[in-house]
Amino acid sequence: MGAPPPPRPGDAVLFDLDGTLLFLPVDVERLRGTLRAFFLDRGVDLAFRPLLPRVDEAVRLVLERRGQAEARAAERWAAGVIARAEVAASAQVLPRRGALAALAALRGREIPVAVVSNNTRSGVEKALAAVGVEPRSLAAVVSREDVPAPKPAPDGVLLALQVLQARGWTGEEGRARRVFLVGDAPADAEAARAAAGIVAGSGISMVSIGLPGGRVTLESLPDAPFDHRLEGEDHLRLWAEAVAGS
Repeated sequence: MGAPPPPRPGDAVLFDLDGTLLFLPVDVERLRGTLRAFFLDRGVDLAFRPLLPRVDEAVRLVLERRGQAEARAAERWAAGVIARAEVAASAQVLPRRGALAALAALRGREIPVAVVSNNTRSGVEKALAAVGVEPRSLAAVVSREDVPAPKPAPDGVLLALQVLQARGWTGEEGRARRVFLVGDAPADAEAARAAAGIVAGSGISMVSIGLPGGRVTLESLPDAPFDHRLEGEDHLRLWAEAVAGS
């Protein structure tokens, strides 16, 4: 796992949100406790680690034990609690050092930039706006509410690619269309790898880049299945500016 190749005109770049472009300070432990108490009252005892997959599991167990109506109500309640926590946290969001400069460098060379996040759409849009990024200025914004399954499933990556192509992204003539996915968690790498298998043979190549300092450290990054890695925030900016100055 070495340094990634620099982006070039005709490429596209997908970014994870929380931990990659910015830090969204959701009180996850408090959220886990709230979810656990709610589902315990319905006969389901889970630790909610990781959070989103365990919510899905809890809803399935409620469906099995208490029926469809109560499962749907539990699903709506859990989604609302999580969405409110994300929106509330957006008031204290902080951009990662170098992230906004990286976005500006890429967009300055007309490289399409999209966000693929496991957060709710309202949470994503408010967090982006809080750091000065207008969501409509991006080529695509995909939240977990837009797809059947969040990362590590490839659904969000594939939807972002569909939106890019619908908006006229064709890549550089004579070159394979290359798509970078920059993330901070193993789920990002797994989503990119799964998407790569699906788009193989379509002229699109997926390249995943791990950025330490979010959900993985520099030391643990080699254990995540990224194709390449960056050493830190300044390297993200320098990587993006490699094409801006070309």
